[in-house]
Amino acid sequence: MYRKKSPWVLIADDTLIAKTRSKKIEMVHYQYSGNEHDVIAGIGLVNLRWHNLTTVDSIPIDYRIYDKDSDGKTKNTHFSEMLALAKKKRDHTRSGSDGCLVF
Repeated sequence: MYRKKSPWVLIADDTLIAKTRSKKIEMVHYQYSGNEHDVIAGIGLVNLRWHNLTTVDSIPIDYRIYDKDSDGKTKNTHFSEMLALAKKKRDHTRSGSDGCLVF
């Protein structure tokens, strides 16, 4: 639940959805996996979540498929665009609450 007076953070995260048995799926690329500590086949996902520090509620607010071959964007570019959109939405709602960004 969103509470204007509660402290919150935006959590930016990237994850790799492993597709090690899939050789011919679009958007599957070899990328480094922190879980596997190796380069594996998978689909890259970058996401942004709003997290309330008081209630420990977490709501996904944006996500993107990371596929540099199709759109030419880096993960940082995706995160920058998601943050700009989140700021624009926050300014539009004129929410007076304070928060920060966590990577």
